[in-house]
Amino acid sequence: DGNFLIAPDGLAVYIPNYINYYSEERGGVNDLDINLSANINDRLYIGATLGCHMVNYSRYSSYFEEDSYGEIYTLNNSYLLDGSGVYFKVGAIFRPFRYSPFKIGVSVHTPTLYRLTDASYASIIGPYGDSFDTRDSDAYGGDLISRFSVRSPWRVNAAMSYTFGRSVALNAEYEYTDPSAMKFTKRTDISFAQNEEISKNLQAQHTFKLGAELSVGNYAVRAGYNHITAPFKKSASKYMYHAALT
Repeated sequence: DGNFLIAPDGLAVYIPNYINYYSEERGGVNDLDINLSANINDRLYIGATLGCHMVNYSRYSSYFEEDSYGEIYTLNNSYLLDGSGVYFKVGAIFRPFRYSPFKIGVSVHTPTLYRLTDASYASIIGPYGDSFDTRDSDAYGGDLISRFSVRSPWRVNAAMSYTFGRSVALNAEYEYTDPSAMKFTKRTDISFAQNEEISKNLQAQHTFKLGAELSVGNYAVRAGYNHITAPFKKSASKYMYHAALT
């Protein structure tokens, strides 16, 4: 309504007339896999995978404000995550009846064990040459760096399939994993409230899949159903803490 906002100390609140926000993200996760497989009498098929996730991710953002007097406020944030994770998978497909197309499959995925390092800094530049930077070695000790490990949950999968001639194929699949088994461990002097939150809010997760395919000549029709139970407990909650002005 054109009126100034008044802070508790009675002064007018700073009101910007120009705002700009810039954000840039780069990187991701690359995979390197080594696979082995074997076929025993066309009845038992086994396979194993040793894999490595290579993590490299960075994010930079800058928030800028200017008012009618040209006073400028800039807030910069930078974050870098780097590391790797290893995992192992083993699985088998078995045909219990020699002349039947019925198949049973099972697989086990071990937890992925990550060793990660993250580094971050923030800086703010005020209108009168005043600035604060977390990279100030005197005040903050340089970049804010933490080294930690993360363990993902186990994953177990079972499946069955059957084909009728060359026209109809049916399959069913079940997968179990327990996100509440995830865990953070520290390699530097930091604590992880996430472990308590994971244990309190997460639960075992079940995935059910059904699929069918019908082939007629050169055409095929496919249909499927997928149901995934919630990884969160009904009692799960997230608390946001804030400080009130007095």
